[in-house]
Amino acid sequence: MPYANPEEKRANDRRYYLAHREERKAYIKAWQAENKERVDGYKKAWLDAHPDYKRQWYLANREVFLAQCKAYRDRRREEEPERMREIGRITESRRRARKMKAFVEDVNHQDVWERDGGICQICGEPADVADWHLDHIVPLVRGGEHSYANTQVAHPLCNWRKAAS
Repeated sequence: MPYANPEEKRANDRRYYLAHREERKAYIKAWQAENKERVDGYKKAWLDAHPDYKRQWYLANREVFLAQCKAYRDRRREEEPERMREIGRITESRRRARKMKAFVEDVNHQDVWERDGGICQICGEPADVADWHLDHIVPLVRGGEHSYANTQVAHPLCNWRKAAS
């Protein structure tokens, strides 16, 4: 039966949704899981139409954002400790290279490992895949660049002995 009074219909709808909140949440979640591409398309279209939304949210919720980032990093450290150490080494070497204006190209550690066959280029012995350094042949402090041509696999001890000589 149609309602003559729209406010009465809204009140009834509101009571229904409040009484069946958990069922509706489960239904919506299931629908979104089945229609993931469609939902992603809706999200992308909305974000394209509101380009400043993310920035505004970040400015209004900076502490929440930083807490989420920290929680994500902590979770990743527990789940993938080796991967996180590798990421730390990569970002540290890029940061140093940029600081010295020596950055030429992104150097993928795995590519250097494969190119050198896992052999330390300082002593000639095989390096441990879990514990090796990406060494700059001409150190950054001496004007070397951060590029494939100036990098090599090295044992940590060999690299430390070489230092910035």
